[in-house]
Amino acid sequence: LAEAVLQSAVELSCHAFGNYAVQHLLEFGTAEQKYGLIRIIERNMERVARSAPGGGVIAAALSHAAAEDLVWIARAVIQDPTVLAYLAHGRHGHVVVLQALSALPKQERSRAC
Repeated sequence: LAEAVLQSAVELSCHAFGNYAVQHLLEFGTAEQKYGLIRIIERNMERVARSAPGGGVIAAALSHAAAEDLVWIARAVIQDPTVLAYLAHGRHGHVVVLQALSALPKQERSRAC
């Protein structure tokens, strides 16, 4: 089942019910599964952020990513103004942006603000 979630991660992240499968795998999956999901979300950040359920997936990614992976997803959130605009309109958006900012090194955080 985890393999199916990984193969359809972007579509599931944007789905009203499928996003919960992705969030569950981010929380309870193996380190390898989490790493794979983080990379998929990072590469497809704009598409995931554009959907309402996607904000919850991004929040889960920021909450459950390994420390070394956290900065990559945080950069994907902060570096693209389009992503920030989408998140600003979503239910989880402000939480995601705050989590992303706190995950960045201090020097990057000050440049982002």
